[in-house]
Amino acid sequence: MPLRSLFGHPILADFIQVLETAQTPTLPPIARSERPTLSYAQQRQWLMAQLAPDSHAYTIPTAVRLTGELSIDYLQESLAQVVTRHDTLRTVYHTVDGQATPEIMPADQAAEQVVIKQTDLSSLDPITQRTKIQQIVHQQTQQSFDLTCGPLWRAQLLQLNHQEYILLFALHHIVADGWSMGILLKELTVFYRACQANTTADMPALEICYGDYAVWQQSLDLSDQLTYWQQQLAGTAPLLELPTDYPRPAETSIAGATYEFRLSQQQTDSLKRFSQRQGVTLFMTLLAAFKTLLYRYSGITDLLIGTPIANRHQAQTENLIGLFVNTLVLRTDLSNNPRFSDLLAQV
Repeated sequence: MPLRSLFGHPILADFIQVLETAQTPTLPPIARSERPTLSYAQQRQWLMAQLAPDSHAYTIPTAVRLTGELSIDYLQESLAQVVTRHDTLRTVYHTVDGQATPEIMPADQAAEQVVIKQTDLSSLDPITQRTKIQQIVHQQTQQSFDLTCGPLWRAQLLQLNHQEYILLFALHHIVADGWSMGILLKELTVFYRACQANTTADMPALEICYGDYAVWQQSLDLSDQLTYWQQQLAGTAPLLELPTDYPRPAETSIAGATYEFRLSQQQTDSLKRFSQRQGVTLFMTLLAAFKTLLYRYSGITDLLIGTPIANRHQAQTENLIGLFVNTLVLRTDLSNNPRFSDLLAQV
């Protein structure tokens, strides 16, 4: 199809017009003297921490394998620059009159306190080394954070031999999300290469910090959105009853497990072709299939599934380390046993 014809297609033309007319708000930086606040997502995390202060459920772990000559000094200096750049990595959360109050540590003070714990495993044989790595990773993920004491992140470097390392990070969810981990690793790489070259890192200044976003979000009038979701979620079933082999515990815990499996290349290609024919994404197809599965097992026709979304609607937030992620509720009606194509159209 010629490019002119493609962009002249009615559906795409309408979509482009919507993008051109959409008003994306610009977030203004706040005065540094203004009292910092928490975003709504951070308020949720803080509340969960009050309910279960020793829980490690909201620890975000990341492991990166590094190969080649490595300067520990450069790596630590690079991490210090990332911490200086992002206020969330320098923030702790106190409780004042029953309310969470963030305290941001000065950049120079926080940078001086950056420490990467080093563990040398190079003398171990491969089997013992692998076991030790698993133990350390497990320990990193199981250790909880105290939100009143910083930093709310940990870094540990495991040396496997003179040219192979594993860099471990653990961050509390109140200061970061999955998107943030990509930013952290990207900026760490840029700063490290600048240290190697003895130059200034080519890193554009951030227009705002996370604290600006939190203050802006708290200033919004969300009454219309609240009314919308109250209507969308009215009359929903409080619990999904599934015929599990063990009874549901009285108290919720995080003592769960995962089951992994792989679809064959043939199955994957078939699903992609089917999705293209239906005019939907692969995510939509798999979501509809998952809801069908839940319906078959539970008999419940009103199904709600939560899915995390990046929630970074402004360009200014795309390069910030912080907690922006939100959970979107997807509600589907499976009454009258619909055909899968009709269910997919609804999804």
